[in-house]
Amino acid sequence: MPSHGVLTGYKMFFNYLMAHKGLSLLSIPLSTILLMTSTWFSLDYVPAKMLLIITGLVLVDMITGLVATRVQNEKFTSSKGLESVWKLISYALFLYIVVQFDNMPAIKESPFLRVGLTYFKLIIYTLAIVWEFYSWGENLERIYGRKPKLFTFLDSLAEILELAFFRKVKKIVSDEDEKDTKK
Repeated sequence: MPSHGVLTGYKMFFNYLMAHKGLSLLSIPLSTILLMTSTWFSLDYVPAKMLLIITGLVLVDMITGLVATRVQNEKFTSSKGLESVWKLISYALFLYIVVQFDNMPAIKESPFLRVGLTYFKLIIYTLAIVWEFYSWGENLERIYGRKPKLFTFLDSLAEILELAFFRKVKKIVSDEDEKDTKK
């Protein structure tokens, strides 16, 4: 748990953010990042660390989106800012559901289900990170007029991963349907 002095420093920092209208949107993701960072090294729990990583990526996405909006002289709307908050909430919800599946006795007892869930989590974590990088690339393209090559490569990687993942899911579902119809 963070010390009293650290919490006082956080409070002063967030009071400053809240006093400045444009920065107040950053207080939610920043508070999540700072509080999770303060306990980072004591966490051995992968979903918590993934949430921290994804929160950081969403925060950078939100900041680059704000910069892109300003560069293009677009009007900033609350729906654009809330999109990042909802994205973070959906990632956290997914991680919560994964933790619940991890704790199910049927999954704990079955090596097949355990390995399957592990691969599923790995693919989803990878896709979430690649999707955030994709969004950064879009924002950088709006700022500078072109997308850096790294982000173009990550766009291609995201497409390949998504296609492979959804093909595999479709194959599993169709195989199960065929087994059901044969019975």
